[in-house]
Amino acid sequence: MVVNRIEQKLRSRSENEIQSEYIGSLVMEELAELDEITYVRFASVYRSFKDVSELESLLQQITQSSKKKKEK
Repeated sequence: MVVNRIEQKLRSRSENEIQSEYIGSLVMEELAELDEITYVRFASVYRSFKDVSELESLLQQITQSSKKKKEK
């Protein structure tokens, strides 16, 4: 389960405080593997894209990653 994996990674750190940016990056990693559309939706809010070109760049990365997964 996604939440359990994220929680486990957080608990494995020896720090008392964990930056929200780190938590957000863990969520993005999990969403990228789980569902591309959900990943893009989360990323569009989390990363606060400044313009369409940033979103296009993310979509290109996802497309390339998706192609590599299908080739395996």
